Amino acid sequence: MAKRVLSWCRPPLQKQVAAITEYLHNQSRGTTMGIENPFNVDAALVSEHELAQLTPHGGAAIRAFCGLDGSATDWEERGVCVLKARKGFGKTHLLAARSRNHRSSSTATHTIFYPQGGRQRILFDALSSLHVVVPRWLQGREAASAWIYIWQLSVLGLLVWITESRSATLRGYADWFGSLESLDQIQKLNNSGTAAGGQPSVMLTWFMGRILERMPVDDYTLGMDQLKQGLYHGNSDWAIAITASIASRDKTRIVMYLDAPDELVELNPPNLWRNVQQGLLLAVWKFSKSSIWSHVLNIYASVRSEAFGSGQDHPDIALAMGLVMPLAYSRDDLEAMLNDRIKQADASQLTLPLQEGQKPVYALCGFSDVTHDNRDAHDGGRYTEDVFDSILRHTRFVPREVIGIGGAIYAILGVRSFETVRDAVNTKASSDIAYAITHSFLGWIDAQHGRFAASLPKEVIDRKTMGELAAKFGQDGPRMIKFFVQHGLVGIAEPLPHRHRHYYLQRFAFDEVHGNEDASSVNKDYFFLHPAFKQWILSLPEQLTQSFERLQIGVIGNLKPYEAKPPHVRLGVVREQITLKLRTSRRMSTTEKGADSDPLKFLYVVLWACRELKQTRINLSELREVWAKLRGIERIKAALDVSLPSRVDSLALKVRDWAKKINQDKDIRKLQQILRGTRSTPTGNKKQRPGTPIHPFISVTARSNMGAQVEVWLPHLPLNELDWDEAMYSLAGFGNK
Repeated sequence: MAKRVLSWCRPPLQKQVAAITEYLHNQSRGTTMGIENPFNVDAALVSEHELAQLTPHGGAAIRAFCGLDGSATDWEERGVCVLKARKGFGKTHLLAARSRNHRSSSTATHTIFYPQGGRQRILFDALSSLHVVVPRWLQGREAASAWIYIWQLSVLGLLVWITESRSATLRGYADWFGSLESLDQIQKLNNSGTAAGGQPSVMLTWFMGRILERMPVDDYTLGMDQLKQGLYHGNSDWAIAITASIASRDKTRIVMYLDAPDELVELNPPNLWRNVQQGLLLAVWKFSKSSIWSHVLNIYASVRSEAFGSGQDHPDIALAMGLVMPLAYSRDDLEAMLNDRIKQADASQLTLPLQEGQKPVYALCGFSDVTHDNRDAHDGGRYTEDVFDSILRHTRFVPREVIGIGGAIYAILGVRSFETVRDAVNTKASSDIAYAITHSFLGWIDAQHGRFAASLPKEVIDRKTMGELAAKFGQDGPRMIKFFVQHGLVGIAEPLPHRHRHYYLQRFAFDEVHGNEDASSVNKDYFFLHPAFKQWILSLPEQLTQSFERLQIGVIGNLKPYEAKPPHVRLGVVREQITLKLRTSRRMSTTEKGADSDPLKFLYVVLWACRELKQTRINLSELREVWAKLRGIERIKAALDVSLPSRVDSLALKVRDWAKKINQDKDIRKLQQILRGTRSTPTGNKKQRPGTPIHPFISVTARSNMGAQVEVWLPHLPLNELDWDEAMYSLAGFGNK
């Protein structure tokens, strides 16, 4: 497989961007071409036939929810019934998959499904805007309980409708939803909509709208009393009519699939947006606990994770979480989702033919690895990564973003090359952030958050610089930083105790709770700009007159390493040779030292033993043990081949000789002077300034009668300034710990 496929037939960037923009515009309009457009990111527009070709990916819990376990699925078992995740995380796809499989199961003949649909089955109710004015008293933080009642009453009103249980004697029903004559007219309109196989014209949101229209404008107490009275009728007279109708149809259960309650109201103000979704979850929970409805009604729904955990949750939310499954995907899950779409694409539009054993993403792009000409690896050379890992770094681990980037690559005009793929990924990643600002980020204010984003000067920002930027926003500064951290736009540096002191792991809060800016610390050494967020920032007009500093070593990405500076000493391996890299000099290797490499091998083993055992003194027994262990690593076995004396006193003499030669090495002397803060003596001048002795880098205890307890000592090297390189770290198996 080619590492890179370069093409000099690259279309102009403007034409490239135009093609991608047109593709994204078609996506937003819901343009679908069946199997010809497998990268459609809106699951609500996927046909049932297409759904069958796109198997849900995830763990065992997702498979069980979707009914992918075949006969093992108990469709009437009570369990997870609400999916919780961020926007674009596949909630709609999973609901549709479950609904499709449920409607094809053996229990379907005894089940009334909502929505029902016509010739073409409608798998879920895609809840849309309410199109009514929400009374002011329902928009406050304290109104969550009222929304529970609204959801319950709306569902019960709908159940009367779909079971055709309404009558003139049904107490309270007409008060909420109108006269029987008007309802009959709506029923005819509803039937005409389903006859054509489309979405019924009257859905659950119609009932919610009627309820809201009958609510008082400002009177909380009166509104709650009205809702409670309506629920009294719903759980008595209406319940009797509904259950009788179910029995008369030889049915045993009603199952409802509800999606996208976050679309019912605008994202801001956030209190109303949260209350609507918390109300739905709690309504489902109350139905599941009700002696009237628990054996008759099952509701499956989705909610946005940002609506919960903000410190403003309804008191009963914790009790309802047993019904909730938060969605999470591994790297392999996300890659499998993209690969499925590529397999459904027109093979003639792929760069390379699909082959058994080859990743489909390689066929899409035309290369397997990405080599960054402007970024170095930590151990030297150009930074290289798998092409899918490069794609994934430009997403917030959201399935919609991963698939969307795949679609942007698929839409490239002409031959795909490293450069055109990079442009497509960057353009789509930037547009994803712009979309998320409008549709996902609770509380985003352009005058504040947009201005703060435009002021960020580089990919990696140290604590001091970030503090100075935040200070420009006064008391809102710390909350501003937390906002970007908690939305996964800015990552934080987490120290790794088992690596050197300047080594960090980048962490982005892709699965964290959003909106609770007081719940996390921003007392971090470094901050990182997400690659997609960086691309969005660079697209801002303000950036035309500002400089922006990029990271030169390594890349930005979740769980990627970041090294603020190299350690004083790094133990490494190049091919079959061991290497020692000092911060003050070039890399030394056994190949370079040749026949005189024994002292280097000795130093390598001593340093390894000190780092692994976490101590600066190593006796001869420990030295032998570690040396034997390292020679057990096949790749470096020959490089550490030294004939060690069997007698302890002879070994002690050999160790002293090696230590003397190490301390005389000019590069080691330069390092030890830095460690001790002494100045180097000019070449040829044997005189030293009084009081500034050159302390040895490595010492050996003077008493030879200590036998095996003779110690090798590193008096001045801090253990947190000693580390392995990435190749050696992985070779020794530390990466699996």
